Amino acid sequence: MASRLNPIIEENSEGINTGEQYNATRWCCGPNMMKRFRERPDYYCGLKLGIYETDGPIFGEVVRTCRQKTADAAGAKEESSVKRTREVAFITMREPIQRTMSQVNQQCNKGYDKKRPEVQAICDKCDYNWNKSGHFFDQFVTETNELYTGMARTIPFVLEQFRGVESHLLILDSVDIDSFFSDIEIASGRSFPQGGEKGENTEKVGHCSFPMPSSMMRGLKPALEVYRNWTMGKETFGP
Repeated sequence: MASRLNPIIEENSEGINTGEQYNATRWCCGPNMMKRFRERPDYYCGLKLGIYETDGPIFGEVVRTCRQKTADAAGAKEESSVKRTREVAFITMREPIQRTMSQVNQQCNKGYDKKRPEVQAICDKCDYNWNKSGHFFDQFVTETNELYTGMARTIPFVLEQFRGVESHLLILDSVDIDSFFSDIEIASGRSFPQGGEKGENTEKVGHCSFPMPSSMMRGLKPALEVYRNWTMGKETFGP
C-alpha cells in the first residue's frame, strides 16, 4: 500500500466522511479486517476510500457485498432520486521476487524473540539448504504463487460485478503508487493527507537479510507470469 497516503475514513451520523485518519492496525489484514467488515458492511461499503491487504477471494467478497448494497439502495428508491455514484476497485501489485524476499525477512526479523527455537535457528543461518531449511523458505514461494494466481482468478468475477454500471478496475505496480497520487494531486489541485511514521512498514533485517537462491526464483514462475501480464498490459480480462 502507499506509505504516503493517509485516507480520511470516518463518517458522521449522516454518513459523510469527516476526518478520522487511516489506521494500519485497524485496517490490516485478511481475516481480522474481514471480521470487522462483515460486522459493519454498511459502514465500510459507504466509505469513499477503503484500503485492504488481502487475497483474491476476500477481495471478491468485498466487491460483491458492496456492489449488492449499491444495487439494493438503488432498487429501494425512485430511479429519478438515485444519486449517481462511481466505484473504482484499485489493485496494487509488488514484483513477486521482492515480495517473497520481504516476507522472509519479516518472518525472520520481526518478533524474533517470540519465534520457535527451530525457526530462530533457520533465521540465524539465513541460508537456503534443501535438506535443512528448504521447507521453511519454500512456503513463502507457495504463498506468493497462491496470492497472485488467486487474484488473477478473481478479476473476471470483479469485472462481471461491474458490468453495466459506472465502475472501473485499476491495476498498478506498487512502485508507482506515489507518482500515481502525485499526478492526481497535480491534475485535481487537491492534496492527499500524508501518512505518519507509525503507519509506515519499515523492513528490519537485523537477524537475516535473505539471499534468495535461483531455485526459489524459478519456483515463482506462476506469480511472475501474472505480474508481467498485468503490468505489461498483456492481460485484458475481456471477451
